[in-house]
Amino acid sequence: MSGRKEQKARTSGFTLNEFFQTDASINQGNSGGPMFNLQGEIIGVSNYIITESGGFQGIGFVATSNLAKKIVIEGNRRWTGISGYFLDPMSAWILNVPLKGGMLVESVVKFSPAYYAGLKGGFEKVTIDGQDMVLGGDIILSVNGFPLTRKAFERLNEAVTKQRENNDKGFFNQKIFKIKVLRGGKIEELTLEFDK
Repeated sequence: MSGRKEQKARTSGFTLNEFFQTDASINQGNSGGPMFNLQGEIIGVSNYIITESGGFQGIGFVATSNLAKKIVIEGNRRWTGISGYFLDPMSAWILNVPLKGGMLVESVVKFSPAYYAGLKGGFEKVTIDGQDMVLGGDIILSVNGFPLTRKAFERLNEAVTKQRENNDKGFFNQKIFKIKVLRGGKIEELTLEFDK
């Protein structure tokens, strides 16, 4: 492991991400393998690699065991198929977003709920203020009327955790989400549906 990054800005659908950066070889397609510390404990799960050659040379990223526990043990997390980045107020201003934030959709997994909702991922890799991101995709402004800024999302996550502790049906237990996105300078509304 060469670094630990709590990526409060990076998200997979409705879950904030936390990754280890590693120099260990990770081949494309072998996500899901464990990463061990020197005591033999699992500290993460291999997730993806940024590579220019298309091979194992590059920077690998491993989802921390904390993140894996949050998704697997807490359960009830909805997989949307979205990988995104929460824009801070300055990035939102640069990208002409009408709010002080939003979630930049960097990629959408084919045949995922986000794909069927019509969400579009980006295609142009850029670096803004030292942060790598992929531009050109939708920017999610709100979900069911709830603004999707990073601070608002963190407050929502805290409320959802309390709801789960009290076995209360909450925001993420819904089957249909109305999503407002900024696409090509225009605001559009999409519907994201879950089978369960």
